[in-house]
Amino acid sequence: MPERLWRKTTEGQVVRTPAPARPAPAAPNADGQVAAPAAASGRRRASLWLALRLGFRDVYDYAGMVLVMSLGFAFLGGLGFIGGQALGKALFGGVPGAGGPVLATLLAMVGLAVVGGPLAGGLFHYARNATGRQEPEIFDLRWGFTRAVRPCLGLAAMQAAAVTVLIANLIFYARVGGWAGPVLFSVFLYLTAFWGLTTLYQWPLLLEQQVGPWQAVRRSVLLVLDNLAFSLGLGLVVLVLSVLSWLTAVGGVLVWAGGLAILLTQATRELLRKYTLLPPDPTLDPMAEEEA
Repeated sequence: MPERLWRKTTEGQVVRTPAPARPAPAAPNADGQVAAPAAASGRRRASLWLALRLGFRDVYDYAGMVLVMSLGFAFLGGLGFIGGQALGKALFGGVPGAGGPVLATLLAMVGLAVVGGPLAGGLFHYARNATGRQEPEIFDLRWGFTRAVRPCLGLAAMQAAAVTVLIANLIFYARVGGWAGPVLFSVFLYLTAFWGLTTLYQWPLLLEQQVGPWQAVRRSVLLVLDNLAFSLGLGLVVLVLSVLSWLTAVGGVLVWAGGLAILLTQATRELLRKYTLLPPDPTLDPMAEEEA
């Protein structure tokens, strides 16, 4: 509909309608790209490249703490897993057939969740403060044991239970003949892959948004569904880095846990900025750094 160029005032005079103000041209961002106006674009697009670049930069900046976090997680998490497995063998070693090893493995997963859950909370708490430039310190690692034991144990238990159920179904349907076995195996294979993508965001969401385990899982599902390409790219990067790290074993022990905590935190923060739930990265926007 064309705009009215003239209007009539209350005194009966005919005057020209002032032209609407034009928005100022958008300034280029850190990547040299000019973002579309908010009214036209609605919300900015999340950049996996930017998230990875910031994540690897922070891993380098906090290399010493990445080493400490990775070593601590490998040592304490391994103790929890081995301790649970040893307890399972002591309790169920006499169970005939595959029942004994299965129950011992379940107790090993419980031991890993009990120790690894609060420990992961501490790692991601440090990663949150590091990526947000909020004066991270080594005492952040105890956060999961001192201030958030229940939510950390809850999220770890949900993740361990989901992985156990999915893998058990994959093993079961891989042995089922006929047409039903392959079909159901494929279904659970896709479910396992989807669950793996959601776990990329669950710990960062638990820390960044201060929500409970169930809310963190639910919001991670929504993030994956709304950002499938971003999540697939991130999942591929995490898979490649994990394989390369644990092929040498040394890399897995020294950098895997701490490095992934920072990378996944930066990736989740990039998605939250897309929905304007976080301000711009303070290291890329000097005005945001001054306001913070």
